[in-house]
Amino acid sequence: RAAGASAWSETVAESAGAGTGDVAVSARLDGLSPGTSYVTRVVASNRIGATTGAEASFNTDRNAEAPSTAGGPATLGAKWSRSGRSVRAIVTLFPAATGYRMIATRTKGTASTRKGRCVAARVKGVKRQRCTITLPKGTWTVALRAQKGPTYLAVTTRTFKIS
Repeated sequence: RAAGASAWSETVAESAGAGTGDVAVSARLDGLSPGTSYVTRVVASNRIGATTGAEASFNTDRNAEAPSTAGGPATLGAKWSRSGRSVRAIVTLFPAATGYRMIATRTKGTASTRKGRCVAARVKGVKRQRCTITLPKGTWTVALRAQKGPTYLAVTTRTFKIS
């Protein structure tokens, strides 16, 4: 995410293999703006749960040309809201997407993952996807993904603290 932004973007999930030792990871980051500070982190998950690594920051060269977003997921447009334990997002339709998914991962405490529900809707006369999820207490990172088959085309995330 850009430094100071509240929402995290995701790269496509990659396997780190099996085992308990440290593993070096890398990811291609497309669509970064020149002369911008970014913050990144790694989230590792397995059948037991997920762990979020420490944040690291870097700056892009301000004289570089802005790269294209080809090769990685773009940012998905969404309007987020929350009422009690329910999180809702109205998602702008993404070209070529054949489906949308909402997944929440607990970011602190006991690891857990939840799936939301996305359905087609008309919002003010415009076709959109309405995604909802109800979460138990805890801090959750909720990801929205536009996909075509197993490939993620666009992603957006937001963190919510449910008390």
